Amino acid sequence: MYQKSLDVSLLVLDNHNHSHIAALYSSIGVVNDHETKQEEALSIYRKSLDIKLSVFSYNLRDVAQSYDDIGLVCYRQDRNDEALAMYQKSLNIRLLVLDHNDIDIAISYNNIACVYSNQSKYDEALFMLQKSLTIQLSVLDPNHLKIANLYGNIASLHVNLGKFDEAIPMCQKSLKIRSSLVGHTHLDIANSYNIMAAIYYGQGKYDEPLLQFQKSLNIKVSFRSHDHVDIAKLYNNIALLYNNFLFRYDEALSMHRKSLDIYLSLLDCNNTNVAETYFCIGLINSAQGKYDKALFLYKKSFDIYLSALGYDSYVIAQLYCKIGNVSGHQGKYDEALSMYRKSLDIYLSIFDHSHPDITEIYNKIAFIYCKQCKYNEAFSLLQKSLDILLSAFGYNHIFVAISYNDIAYVYYKQGKYDKALSLYQKSLDIKLSVLSHDHPQVADSYINIASIYEFQCMYDEAINLCRKSLDIYLAFFDDKHLTVAIIYNNIGHLYGRQYRYDEALSMFHKSLNIYLLEIGRNHADVASLYLSIG
Repeated sequence: MYQKSLDVSLLVLDNHNHSHIAALYSSIGVVNDHETKQEEALSIYRKSLDIKLSVFSYNLRDVAQSYDDIGLVCYRQDRNDEALAMYQKSLNIRLLVLDHNDIDIAISYNNIACVYSNQSKYDEALFMLQKSLTIQLSVLDPNHLKIANLYGNIASLHVNLGKFDEAIPMCQKSLKIRSSLVGHTHLDIANSYNIMAAIYYGQGKYDEPLLQFQKSLNIKVSFRSHDHVDIAKLYNNIALLYNNFLFRYDEALSMHRKSLDIYLSLLDCNNTNVAETYFCIGLINSAQGKYDKALFLYKKSFDIYLSALGYDSYVIAQLYCKIGNVSGHQGKYDEALSMYRKSLDIYLSIFDHSHPDITEIYNKIAFIYCKQCKYNEAFSLLQKSLDILLSAFGYNHIFVAISYNDIAYVYYKQGKYDKALSLYQKSLDIKLSVLSHDHPQVADSYINIASIYEFQCMYDEAINLCRKSLDIYLAFFDDKHLTVAIIYNNIGHLYGRQYRYDEALSMFHKSLNIYLLEIGRNHADVASLYLSIG
């Protein structure tokens, strides 16, 4: 109908720079935008803006709205610099013609915050949202839905900054307002569940996020079609939990593929949502020891993100880190270090030097130093990492447990077994307090403590712990997982220490069969197993 009205108007109006024509172009642009025809929307919005700018008497508020419309399309296309330029022009007009407590100025601050968040500039985004909140609290009821949305957005930024204790009250305020206004089965409630899931995830409470995401998914599928972008994002979030902490790889892969199918049916193949899904599927392949497949997917993701965001973005830093992981697993330590250092440079340019995300890179570099027998350098980085994590999360957190584990590994490599055992035990105690007792992270601690018992000639105790670990992993994975192969190998060595050679050979062959199936013959661990078998 808008198009028919435009066609008639262009015929009957001599002046095509008429305000009525501009308004029709804007309306058609909105329709195209809703239908995800973004290039068409952008073209139409620009025609509307050109008319508005050519008419000297045109309402400047409408000009600002056109800048917003163009900015939104650019934002959705991940053209962040263009979006920011449009939103800034809109804000400048509004600051010129409106009272500084006008709600439209708050909207401009919101829009700019969205772009900053997309660029991983979370402190700048938070500053903008707080300015918006101040205005909106001065003109709206404190229980208004817009206020609830702002609290939710602020909570999300606190999560991104690793400030989970500050995120919780913001999310609770948001959820309380939303529930009172729209009930418990509205899309806005689903968004609050998503934020709570992210908070629980950051706090290391891994059973809770899955419940929150499932509640969100149930609401969203009741409102939207099953091939909506929001549904695809939830599939990805659920898959990440399955992969990273529940170790249910087949279910994770199924979720990611559902997500990818939706994105490819709705979006350009170079959209960052597509890149994110390639990245996530790469994570699963890496966890399964399929390093060449992982590297292929990481590079596909990298190319899309690099084109959209440039080098100095958070996600590029993440990709450098993951590519470094693959190089490390393949024994290419210099390549791994190069990737990690690129990642660290970006993190340090984005975050405060005490941000928890930086610890991941310190830990990765330290791991490579250990492989290169540079133990003092490794210890220094791991201690920096532990100090940051203790400051951010306190003692009883899974990240702190992992940090103790990493430092213990350095002591172990140096032959300082009593110190290593003490820290491995600290790590296990924390894990048992925050995770279920049959969680793979607990199994990892059993393996680590068993390695100390081996050097202390406590072979029966070591075998007992390895078997406890094996039981946990077999319950989580099929019997062809690489970690299962590692445990078989460890038990084989322990049997060998006790001169139980037939049992040792049985374990080594089980381990070898898994390695040959999963990663092939040309791997250092396979060579080591052949040597053990003799």
